[in-house]
Amino acid sequence: RTKAYAQKAALDSEHFGQSYMNCAPTHLSYAIDHFFVAGASDRAQETWVLMRSHRWQPVDWQSIHNTAIGYLPGIAHWPWWQAHPAVKPYIDFLERHFNLIAKERRALDWHANLQEDAFPATSNDKSWHKIEFWQAGALTDECDWTPLTCDALSTLGWGAAGDIVTRKLAWSIVEPGTRFAGHSGQSLRINIQVCVHGCEGAELHIDGTVVQYERGRAIAWQDGWRHEVRNRGMQPRWVFMISIPHPEYQLAWDASGAQWPDTLQRLNGTWRLAGPYDRV
Repeated sequence: RTKAYAQKAALDSEHFGQSYMNCAPTHLSYAIDHFFVAGASDRAQETWVLMRSHRWQPVDWQSIHNTAIGYLPGIAHWPWWQAHPAVKPYIDFLERHFNLIAKERRALDWHANLQEDAFPATSNDKSWHKIEFWQAGALTDECDWTPLTCDALSTLGWGAAGDIVTRKLAWSIVEPGTRFAGHSGQSLRINIQVCVHGCEGAELHIDGTVVQYERGRAIAWQDGWRHEVRNRGMQPRWVFMISIPHPEYQLAWDASGAQWPDTLQRLNGTWRLAGPYDRV
C-alpha cells in the first residue's frame, strides 16, 4: 500500500491527503504518538531510532516531535509561524476582533457539540469539543449562533477554491482538569489560535516545550508538529482557530496554476521562505 501510495500521490493531491493509504508512515506516526500519550517516551525514542537506522526509511522525518503523515522534506518545518508575513494578518485579525469573538462566545455555552467528542479517534472521553464555522467551502449554519463573528469572518474573503488543505474556522474547547491526547497533524497546514476563555492554567505542548495560553494573544504553529493541550485550570479552555495552507504550499500551488504534479515538484525542490521564526 505504501508503494502504491507513493506512485499515485505524485499525480493526485486528493490521494496525497489520504493518509491511510500511506501505510508504513501512518502506523509509525501513530505508534510514536501513542507511546508519548501513554507516557512511554523511552519506547517512542526506541521506535524512532529503529526507524532512522533501518536501511529502508519509509519517511524522512527529521525530528521525533514532527512525525506528520503526508510529510514533505522539501518544505519548511518550523514549530512557530506567528511572525511569518503570510500568517501575521490572521494573527492581527484574531486580536483585532477579539472583543467581538469573546462577547459572542457566551451564546455557545449550551451548544450541543459540547456533549460530543471533537475527534473520537484522538480523544473519546468528552474532554475535547469543536464547533466549526467552515465546511465544504462555505460558512456553516453555526453562524446563526454568532452572526457578528461570522460577519467578520466573511471579510477574510475565503472561497471553495482556497481549500487546498482542510481549512478551519472553529472553536476548540478543552474541559478543565483534562488534556487532549498529543497527536501529529498535517505538515501542509498552519494553525492560528487565540485563547478567549479559560486560558489560565491551559498549556500547549509542542516541540518538547510548554506554552501557557494568554487571553487575547494569538499564536500560530505548523500542524505536523505533535501537539497536546493540558487544561489545569478551573474553566473550559476556549480558543478560536483559523487553519490555512502552509505558505510555501500556497505559493507553489499558485505558481503551478493549481496543478498538483508541478506543485509537488516545486515543494520537493529548493523553495524556501525566510525563517525559521522564534517560539512564543
